[in-house]
Amino acid sequence: MRRNPDLIAVALLVICAALAAGCDSHEVAGPTLEVSVADENGLVVGIELPKRHFVPGEHLAVRVTAQNTTDEPMTIFARTGAPVYVSIWRNTGLGWDEVERYPKAAAMVMSPWELPAGQTRTFTLRLRVEPDWPTGEPLRIAAQLNGRERITPGIIITVAGSAQPAGVCPPQGSSGSSAEAAK
Repeated sequence: MRRNPDLIAVALLVICAALAAGCDSHEVAGPTLEVSVADENGLVVGIELPKRHFVPGEHLAVRVTAQNTTDEPMTIFARTGAPVYVSIWRNTGLGWDEVERYPKAAAMVMSPWELPAGQTRTFTLRLRVEPDWPTGEPLRIAAQLNGRERITPGIIITVAGSAQPAGVCPPQGSSGSSAEAAK
């Protein structure tokens, strides 16, 4: 098979231009791992989940990575003792409202840390899908480096209600929350 070197060069140029331009966010779905990344000025932040569909009470490991793609060290000026935050967001139709943020508590001490040139640091938060998370609707789970909040990759997830499969909305007038039903 004969290859056209001009066509290959153009294809490589387009791919390089897309990578150099940097996207706000893109997702790559694998068979068992969900990934989203966002970058800004040589800092790439990623979030990884084992899957997209969960049930209340289930535990999940949220893996957040920070990669310095420059040839200079970066100082991250964290305003608390938590180097990363993971938030759960709900779409209200007018925008996204934060439902929950983890860790729920962190030492209120500035804790700057350094990410060496060309290095990656990984953080793993172990979360429990709380009964009061909204069910049967798309939620966004997003990661932020404390001190670099503008870079926020996220993945859309769903939480199934106790008697509902994922992706099915609760009846009108019902929040689908077990905390509401208990009142």
